[in-house]
Amino acid sequence: MQKRILVVDDEEVFLEGLRINLETHHYQVLSANNGREGLRKAVTEKPDLILMDIMMPELNGYELCQKLREDKRTREIPVIMLTARGQMRDKLTGYFQGADEYIVKPFDYQELLEKIRTLIYGNHILQEKMEKRIEENMEMMNKLKEGYLPVIEKAARAVLDACKKGKKVIFFGNGGSAADAQHLATELMSRFKKERPALAALALTTNTSLLTALSNDYDFSEVFSRQLTALAEEGDVVVGISTSGNSPNVIKGMEQARLKKAVTIGLTGGEGGKLKDVADMVLAIPSFSTPRIQEGHITVGHILCEIVEEEMFRQGGKDAG
Repeated sequence: MQKRILVVDDEEVFLEGLRINLETHHYQVLSANNGREGLRKAVTEKPDLILMDIMMPELNGYELCQKLREDKRTREIPVIMLTARGQMRDKLTGYFQGADEYIVKPFDYQELLEKIRTLIYGNHILQEKMEKRIEENMEMMNKLKEGYLPVIEKAARAVLDACKKGKKVIFFGNGGSAADAQHLATELMSRFKKERPALAALALTTNTSLLTALSNDYDFSEVFSRQLTALAEEGDVVVGISTSGNSPNVIKGMEQARLKKAVTIGLTGGEGGKLKDVADMVLAIPSFSTPRIQEGHITVGHILCEIVEEEMFRQGGKDAG
């Protein structure tokens, strides 16, 4: 359905040129050549946007804008005020008292069209996008609930067993996955929901001197594997995080962790990538969208932390305020 624009201007030549341009871009144009007619059409026609000149007979732009905002039937209609070059912006009372935008004549039509599009579609497009992203998240979470609880429980039991034996949980990843690694290590070392003793957990992504030295002296693909040669021990749990499942340094890290006889858990997405072949267990979030995979990772990570905390400290811990 075509969006309708009411143009209120008493310059016939300008009005005709504007009409042709707007109709070329599939807008329906309504017109009024004075303020009172513009007000009447705004009430009866309910346009999607009003484009008005400041200086008009009968009701000028300032007065018309004020009346539009006072009337509940028209107060939500977006308004763009047209002003002549040379008029000072701080004198544009209509702009500050009710118009949503203004543009100076002579103007670039692309600039005007962009302002029109933003005012007519902006909030609607934004709302649609937000709803779509939330729906994508809900779809992914439902798939996670329906088909992945057994492997989440298996991973949680592995972490729990390691913590009970005084072993470490080691996390690592790149970019957003590095942030997740640090986040989850902190939940275990500090606390998740209960006041309780610290659990041995660390992220391999926090020492910038070490990371840059390993990248410079060896290769970026070895930034995690080199650390694991020194830090991983038999019985530790090593969690490699990669949304694609194909990050070379994460793959090498998992291979090294296996050589050290640590239990390996891969957090990834989609079909699992190469990570599924080098980890003892893989949690591949059921999505091919990186943001949705990351949202799944932090949800799964929180579930692991909560299970470990609840199982280890049933008696001694208390909920943190």
